[in-house]
Amino acid sequence: MNISDAEFINFYQESLGILAVEPDNSVKVLFGLPGVGEEEEWYKKSIAALTRLGMSGLISCYGPEDDIRLAVREMYRSREDRMWLGCLFSATDSGEELARKFRLDDEEPYQRVVPGFREELGRI
Repeated sequence: MNISDAEFINFYQESLGILAVEPDNSVKVLFGLPGVGEEEEWYKKSIAALTRLGMSGLISCYGPEDDIRLAVREMYRSREDRMWLGCLFSATDSGEELARKFRLDDEEPYQRVVPGFREELGRI
């Protein structure tokens, strides 16, 4: 799946920064709402981001499923609000450390990919 710089900022960089500052957010707070006609791509990219960040140990969740693997699996299978709004995500200690390292926890939203962050995330 190809992901543009703008999508990388939205689904990875900005969401990890949000969770480092304000834990316990739902997917729709992290990634925003899909545009009209963009729902399918939005769901795919959301699942990909949650999987990558979760399996990398950078985020955790609680809600209907407390295990991020089970939560992502259920979210993949169903688009019900129970899972999509009911699971709350937080940065782990590793996620907070990575956010601080790249200053993702600054209040100012980034307009570009932070140099080195994409590569670092790829190594984890």
